[in-house]
Amino acid sequence: SSGINAEYGERVVGYGLPTLLLGGGGYNLPNTARTWAQITGNVLGVTLPLDIPEHAHFERYSPSFDLTVSEGVTRKDSNTPEYLESVIDSVNRNLNAVVT
Repeated sequence: SSGINAEYGERVVGYGLPTLLLGGGGYNLPNTARTWAQITGNVLGVTLPLDIPEHAHFERYSPSFDLTVSEGVTRKDSNTPEYLESVIDSVNRNLNAVVT
């Protein structure tokens, strides 16, 4: 969920190392934008208002027009335990290279 992603972003920045947060896409572009807005706000220590300001793509944020991400349709998790373990190993190797 977007709340968990925002917590992870805050945790990564909490290491006190130079950090570059790169956004990724999603199945639902408005929800991707909502999630990255929340992550950015958390990392910067800013509480964002829930209401999304009007802009050129405002209608895409219906029906709520706020930063709340609805879970919507549940998608099947196709990640295997082996794949997830390889990702964790890769991240740990990269972090160790930076820290040492």
